[in-house]
Amino acid sequence: MNSIYKFLISALLIFLCIPLISCSTSTEALPADADEITENILTALNNNDYKSFSRDFDATMKGALTEDMFNNELAPMLEEKAGEYIPDSLEVVKTAETGGSIVVIYQTEFTKAANGVAVQISFTETDGKTTVSGLYFNAAELSG
Repeated sequence: MNSIYKFLISALLIFLCIPLISCSTSTEALPADADEITENILTALNNNDYKSFSRDFDATMKGALTEDMFNNELAPMLEEKAGEYIPDSLEVVKTAETGGSIVVIYQTEFTKAANGVAVQISFTETDGKTTVSGLYFNAAELSG
């Protein structure tokens, strides 16, 4: 009976620890400047300011999301479909470490997005500096 009791306790402890190991919703892995960088990106979108928008991008992001693409595609599409970002509405939903990057999903508020906009940003450390290596926007208003 004693060994069955130990087995059940061990199984219960393992079961309770699995969610802690598999996924983190804490901000432990969040780079210290992640919120400031994200706020800057979203505010720069409102201001149509590519220089500020791309300030913390790594070289790959700057090559993938050019000033021309920002001015002619991304900024106008977000403004038309989701509206403007409401400053200081960032809320961390989830963080995860993957492939050398820290991925942060924020829930944000935009003026035309009834349920807000999920903003996913991948952060990487480059030469001791936090850089943005991925940026995605998701909202019902953006999918059609």
